[in-house]
Amino acid sequence: MGEVNNLVFSDTVSRPSYWAGICSCGVCKMGQLFDQPPRLALMKALLKEAGEILRAMQARASQKRANPVFTDESLLALVLKATERVKESKSSMLQDIEAGRRTEIDYINGYLVGHAKRLGIRCNNHRTIVEMVKQRQVIENEHIWALFDMTK
Repeated sequence: MGEVNNLVFSDTVSRPSYWAGICSCGVCKMGQLFDQPPRLALMKALLKEAGEILRAMQARASQKRANPVFTDESLLALVLKATERVKESKSSMLQDIEAGRRTEIDYINGYLVGHAKRLGIRCNNHRTIVEMVKQRQVIENEHIWALFDMTK
């Protein structure tokens, strides 16, 4: 995997649109992902899955050691930095759902689900987010632990 692909993937994961699925299902603004422990735990679980996929893609393409930019901790730092400026914003995906329009979930979280499938990596949390957005389901904080594969 070349430097350009590394940048594209890290940009995908760190950009606020990547987190729009959680905001859409949780009917919340970007900043509310950080101040509610169940949603923050879900973000971290999704990042862990994304990091596993990225590292597998990188290893398969280059046979090199994983880029330190793609540790779970560094990906979380990228996300926190990227979403800070839009914490009071409502995601475009949530706006699409509210307006009855089709969302871009297949091109964002679905992108990772596709790569995970090809690589033979479990990606249950992203798959769940994709399905929930498509079905217009709402995630209540008290149900996050039961719906997603996470450790407390």
